[in-house]
Amino acid sequence: MAKALGCPAFYSSIDTTEGKASRLQAWREGDGAEGGVVVATNALGLGIDVPDVRLVVHAGMPRRLRDFVQESGRGGRDGRTSTSVVVCSRAVMEEKDRARRGGQAGEKQREESTRMFVSGEVCRRMVLDEVMDGRMDRSGCEEGEEACDVCQPKAQETTQGRAGDGTGDGAEGRGGDEGNIRATFESSQQAGRFRQWQARDDRRQSGKEAERFKGQLARWARRCAYCGVRRRDGEEHAFRECPGQGEKAWQQTEQYRQQIEEAMFGKRRLADFSGCFHCGLPQEWCRRWKASGEDGGRFTMTEGALCQYKGVLVEMFAAATIQAGPEAYEETVKVMRKADGLDEWAASEEEVYEWFGRQIEWGGVQASKLCQLTSQLWQKTEEKKRRG
Repeated sequence: MAKALGCPAFYSSIDTTEGKASRLQAWREGDGAEGGVVVATNALGLGIDVPDVRLVVHAGMPRRLRDFVQESGRGGRDGRTSTSVVVCSRAVMEEKDRARRGGQAGEKQREESTRMFVSGEVCRRMVLDEVMDGRMDRSGCEEGEEACDVCQPKAQETTQGRAGDGTGDGAEGRGGDEGNIRATFESSQQAGRFRQWQARDDRRQSGKEAERFKGQLARWARRCAYCGVRRRDGEEHAFRECPGQGEKAWQQTEQYRQQIEEAMFGKRRLADFSGCFHCGLPQEWCRRWKASGEDGGRFTMTEGALCQYKGVLVEMFAAATIQAGPEAYEETVKVMRKADGLDEWAASEEEVYEWFGRQIEWGGVQASKLCQLTSQLWQKTEEKKRRG
């Protein structure tokens, strides 16, 4: 791309340290590239502060919204206005999302937050603030902020509506049309507010669900999940030391546990960033990992550290699935897949496991669908126990 544009390139392995410094200086001075243009990977942002970048152009939308924000953040560091542009085909993005939903192998997964941000379904600041700051109470761009492109039309229509409240020449004749326009506008505003409220409420519920599940993990890390879903006394033993090993239900649970263990971890079906490849839980929760950036979006392994909940996720999932029963399992899966825009039933076993391993934003953390499904099935067993 740099050759096609006739400008310098910058990436991690392009040159020596001195050569990189020279390339960086040439770019900053606009030497050899009219307007100071450079084609670069994210290596350009590591430890480099160039304050007067006015335009950042992305060749395709990053899969992770955090990456998009960090890359866009290279512009406007001097406090002046900058522009971030994504060059991509909506048709290509939609086709990739359809392929991903269909479980086609090789399709890298785009975060749900990225899809929402690009689609413009809700205020873009709502999505950004939730991902970057964990803020979940925003309903749109606020007073004193420059409205995003999603909120701008609403702000303009509101201003125009106020300006049209007068009774100047011809107001009487236009009354009917203005009334219809205002009614249509108010209706669209109500629909927009409802969508934003619904999205915000969904995220709030998702946050509660994730926190509840995190607490359950801590409880069942040293207890038997099989006895736990059956509300038995004496659950303070490991699953594999369960006195109920001779029971048919325990044997079914163990068989399913082994199947899921092999399918998800033996064959490494967890998507990138969906969790620890050893325990399957969010990297943010697992002691084996530590955040490598201030925003907590990327993680590196901690030398010598081990997962504190290794094996717990799969034990809970297997125990809850067998105890909840086929009907409850199928209903839960159907509802979740429908919410994802998928067919109620997967076309193959491979597609089932791909869906289990899908990366999602869950209560402000990056997790897998398997975590969320386990949480919901476990809740169903809790409800079943309360009903007796």
